[in-house]
Amino acid sequence: MALNPYLGLDHHKAALNRLENIKKEFEASDFNQYFGPEEPELLVIASGNGLSCAQEALTMLGLNDTVGLLKIATIWPFPVELVRRNAKRVKRILVLEEVDPLVEVLVKESGHVPVFGEITPDRAIKALQDITGAPGQAVSVAYESRLREKCDELLVGRGFTWCPGCPHRASFWALEKAVKAEGGEVFVTGDIGCYTLDVFPGGKHQINMLHAMGSSIGLANGLGQLGKFGWNKPVVSICGDSTFFHAAQPGLINAIYNQANVIHVILDNGATAMTGFQAHPGVGFNAVGESAPQVDVVRLCEALGISVTVADPFDLRETAKVLRKLMAEKEGVRVLVLRRACELVRMKKQKNKPFKVTVNQDKCKGGECATCYSNFRCPAFVRDPETGKAGIREDVCSGCGVCASICPFKAIEIQEVPQ
Repeated sequence: MALNPYLGLDHHKAALNRLENIKKEFEASDFNQYFGPEEPELLVIASGNGLSCAQEALTMLGLNDTVGLLKIATIWPFPVELVRRNAKRVKRILVLEEVDPLVEVLVKESGHVPVFGEITPDRAIKALQDITGAPGQAVSVAYESRLREKCDELLVGRGFTWCPGCPHRASFWALEKAVKAEGGEVFVTGDIGCYTLDVFPGGKHQINMLHAMGSSIGLANGLGQLGKFGWNKPVVSICGDSTFFHAAQPGLINAIYNQANVIHVILDNGATAMTGFQAHPGVGFNAVGESAPQVDVVRLCEALGISVTVADPFDLRETAKVLRKLMAEKEGVRVLVLRRACELVRMKKQKNKPFKVTVNQDKCKGGECATCYSNFRCPAFVRDPETGKAGIREDVCSGCGVCASICPFKAIEIQEVPQ
């Protein structure tokens, strides 16, 4: 049967027709609402976070009786007729949205709201004051500066770091040991996920290059080709299981196809932990929580015909040993899956901590060592300001027990907790 050469055009036309039908639905949707007087002096069109900022600003300036507010919840296809009907009420319109001016461009740009940064009540107030001349608290640089100073006095500063019990802390600890054993002659590319925290002060600073989701193996793909030019450093790329399913698979296939020399480490914690625990193909349930086929990372990689090794990141010594072994192989694509559940996932399933962790004060060397609170940097560790010795906050400690492996003086002791 001959193929219709215009089939693509038919599908395009059908898609446009569907959009037109959706547009009709959006024009009459109850999600879009107008609030305010019948004949306002000014119309504010707001979407997303801009809506709450607009409501707060109008209330603070006492403009609810004179300024209309049009809430746009269905952004695309844009409800042109709805906006047009409401725009006829006024001569002036202010659009509040975040971040790029999509609605404002579709209506008409005025320039009263910056096109960068988040929308805030202060920005909404300033824009409304500039247009209406309404009296109220003037937003000034000095005011914002004083507010920031007061907040700094009240808030406790905490750097970006992994949760207590996070397997990534153990993974990067083992990676650091392996890299040091190789004389530092290892190049590590990173990706987007909780493991990105390695580049912050609380991390181990092993990632040399970081770009975007899926870039770890993509960058390593190119770096793994430089041996022919005399650049023979082992190349290690790191991503999580969620990122692997979302973006890293094509890069891994390309690395195999182009015969790159690279070790791809997949931190399989069974979660999309950084952005809210959304489902991914490896967790066994879909976006609405229903049971779904579970794709196994190991079997998937093995199906590509490459060597796959699995290790437990909490076994620090074994993980470092495996990393060094893979680095010694030098050629081809090698995959290491470091498998250990995200601590937040584990806590939901197991209410008790695995171990009770304490510090033996007689064995602790304090500032002479400081391996736990200065190098391992788990948030559960505290330092006695007088003795310099380590202690553990039980309310913060997850009881993973990994820290017992890193203390050179065996001062950290663990006791198994009955489940």
